Amino acid sequence: MPKVISVDRQNILQITRKLIEEERYDEINCRSIAQIAGIGVGTLYHFFKTKMEIIATIIFEDWITVINNIVVETSIEEGIESIYSSLYSFSTRYYKFWHNTKDVSSEYMSHIDKHSLLVGQVKEFLVRLFNYNSKSCSDDLVSFICESIIYHSSRLDEYERVGKYYIKLLEGE
Repeated sequence: MPKVISVDRQNILQITRKLIEEERYDEINCRSIAQIAGIGVGTLYHFFKTKMEIIATIIFEDWITVINNIVVETSIEEGIESIYSSLYSFSTRYYKFWHNTKDVSSEYMSHIDKHSLLVGQVKEFLVRLFNYNSKSCSDDLVSFICESIIYHSSRLDEYERVGKYYIKLLEGE
């Protein structure tokens, strides 16, 4: 009679989250996740087809939490800082995990911050912030600030170093 193992998808995600905090991408594999969960690799594959699918699920869940915590019904200064800080926090969580990794090509990593969905979401927050403050901005300036926020927050530049320039740009328009 087959052995019945009580495991669920959330348990696998919880174990992988812990591994993400401790390891880099190329140091994690489905076999180690299954071993820690006390299940066979085949059981793991019942829930997720690949390591990347597990990780993508976790990152997506974290991203939803991040965007739900961004505040744009506030002053422009506080709103930009909220957007920046949220992206910075997200980047901090995954910085060690993705950097200096052999399995993920540098070309892929260099394009993460250019992903159209990310850019679109950050631009949407900026537009909502500016509308809330009755501030009109050219699409070019919104795009520039958006790209700059993504670039600097993903490289873990402190907001205090770059935030003042966003405000100066907006004052000059």
